[in-house]
Amino acid sequence: MDESTPKQDSSLLHKLEKSAAQDAIPPLWLSYVKLTRVHKFPAGSILVFWPSAWGLALSAYSVGLPARILAIQLIAHLVGSVLRHNAACIWNDMCDCEVDKLVNRTKGRPIARGLVSMTGASILLSIHYVLCVLLLSYAGNFAMKVGLVGLFFIDVMYPLTKRWTNWPQAWLGVAMTWGLPVAWISVNGVMDWPLISTLFLGGICWTIHYDTIYACQDLRDDIKAGVRSTAVLFGSALTTLDFDVGSECWAMFKANGDLGFVILGGMLGDYALRVLL
Repeated sequence: MDESTPKQDSSLLHKLEKSAAQDAIPPLWLSYVKLTRVHKFPAGSILVFWPSAWGLALSAYSVGLPARILAIQLIAHLVGSVLRHNAACIWNDMCDCEVDKLVNRTKGRPIARGLVSMTGASILLSIHYVLCVLLLSYAGNFAMKVGLVGLFFIDVMYPLTKRWTNWPQAWLGVAMTWGLPVAWISVNGVMDWPLISTLFLGGICWTIHYDTIYACQDLRDDIKAGVRSTAVLFGSALTTLDFDVGSECWAMFKANGDLGFVILGGMLGDYALRVLL
């Protein structure tokens, strides 16, 4: 008698139970939470936050901003980054709901599964927009105007670029780095074009790098669904990861959040030498 049969049956039962749990209809509130991706915090949100944090640190250094004010500003921009990331995810899923059904990783998203209606998603999106605008209103007139361009044009256009160009990650880079000039202006009141434009370009390149890695986990499905991306564009030229392993792609994407600590730490160290000592 084969003694491995009970173990095999147990393993099969576990897989069936796991599949059934995934297919079960979750509570409505949980579907809305998953729509915002806030359950995955800090992934995603932290990548929106870092450019804002860098802009604040550099601007604080340039004007000698008190440490207490800098800390308050950092917290405010972190909250704003989470809200903005949530809003972007909601809008992305609203635009991509039909495509999401064709991609294995995204077919379980709340709108694609029919767990959240377009009306419900629109209401949640509107709430996030109101909160974002409210926070921007405290940043000063110039910073608010720049922030509104990012919120209602740059972010809104991103999902649509996946239909028009093989470089949506470049547009995403603009969106993810948009907090840099907003944060700088909120403290300084004016733009330092040489400094900010250089950092802005670096932020775009960084985003293209990490989001191309992230997009590789959907490469085969994206090709079938007609979704355009740098992962599809570069294709077999990307050979440094096992792109068939979704967890590896996710781990590399998530690791970029740790890099932000290093960059911000250097900036705050320089700030401390000038302002606090």
